[in-house]
Amino acid sequence: MKRLFVLLVVLSMFFGCSQQPTASNSNEVLPSSENVLLDAVNDLGTANQRFAFNIYKEIINASETSENIVMSPLSISIVLSMLSNGADGNTKVQIKSALELSNLTDKEINSGFLEFINSTNSPDQSITLELANSIWTDDDFIPKEEFININKEYYEAEVQSLDFSLETTLGIINGWVEKVTHGKITDLISEILPDEVMYLINAVYFKGNWKYPFDENETANKWFYPEVGERFGAITMWSAGRDFTYIYETDFIAARLPYCAYEMPASELGTKDSYMMGNNHKIAMYIFVPQGEMLLKDFVNGITQESWNLWLDSFLPIQEIMPYYYDTFKFEMPKFKIDFAIKLNAVLKSLGMVDAFLPSADLSGITDIGGLFINIVKQKAFIDVNEKGSEAAAATYVGATFGADPEFYANRPFLYIIRDDRSGNILFMGQVYNPEYE
Repeated sequence: MKRLFVLLVVLSMFFGCSQQPTASNSNEVLPSSENVLLDAVNDLGTANQRFAFNIYKEIINASETSENIVMSPLSISIVLSMLSNGADGNTKVQIKSALELSNLTDKEINSGFLEFINSTNSPDQSITLELANSIWTDDDFIPKEEFININKEYYEAEVQSLDFSLETTLGIINGWVEKVTHGKITDLISEILPDEVMYLINAVYFKGNWKYPFDENETANKWFYPEVGERFGAITMWSAGRDFTYIYETDFIAARLPYCAYEMPASELGTKDSYMMGNNHKIAMYIFVPQGEMLLKDFVNGITQESWNLWLDSFLPIQEIMPYYYDTFKFEMPKFKIDFAIKLNAVLKSLGMVDAFLPSADLSGITDIGGLFINIVKQKAFIDVNEKGSEAAAATYVGATFGADPEFYANRPFLYIIRDDRSGNILFMGQVYNPEYE
């Protein structure tokens, strides 16, 4: 193997892990109304997966150097769906399109997220999965009651009005984020700008023990092979790996590491209990390791919804893949801990969500006062993967302002024109690709 680069593609947090259903109602068929809701939930999950890969590709392609990344697509989807409830016209169309939600109604989106939020409330002892949403407004800004009520009803959003001019306000908001992420996300908002009047915030917290934990006594320093540069030592966990499932292809290998203590038998899928208690009761980490000359960025850019669905159906026990090497098989992966923060304005614009960032944004569902627009979407995230399991947290906020966009950076090739505005004559024009000044 020329390269070993571990990618956390998905920390599958689609619904919580709960107690085993009783036999008395395990075969109960969903009523038609619940089937309709189940379809909406599944459609929402599929859309969220498409958005997850889309935005992740934009993030890695915008990065010039390889860096460790952790982010929560779900957190972004939730907070922007809350925003969408206050948008109209082309602004709303673009938000839903960027989120891959164009084919779903607002009712389906909101109901789907509510069902997801409700499903996280009864995890078993090995899983903690928590979601929290909030809306913070300046005392002088009163958003429309309908906007507030929808987000309270479907996203269980806490709503608070504070004086944004006070120094204590920033600490109160960041303190809420720190509390709901169990201290893992701090100082989400660095400052409250003078013209900002509202923040929408989502927080996600996950902590899960491995179903098959690693033996800490086997952890050792092993070689790690980057795509560029010399190999180096990494603290690496070891397992016999016989209880995981795998994919072995020419360009990549993959493994599925489950967290849940209980996984629902196939015979019980599609029942009322499986629907109400979780999507197949599966929470797992999927690891994809490119092989040979395949680079990680190229591998990620090649992922499609179709290939992802195919892979999910292709994981097999190692005894089926390598029956003759079952007794000697071993699994190794490094421990890792990552903190990551990113401003998402540019990547969201690249996905087509443009108007929301302009002073001409149509956020008439929030207020009839013209000129309200989004000046920042930012996420901070954290993950810790060790022998016992994983802990991860993320918080995403949307800032709304009446002030002019405070950013203009001529930090890429640009066109310049000197024009006589009296006559309309262009006196000089040109372009700058490599600015020099001596």
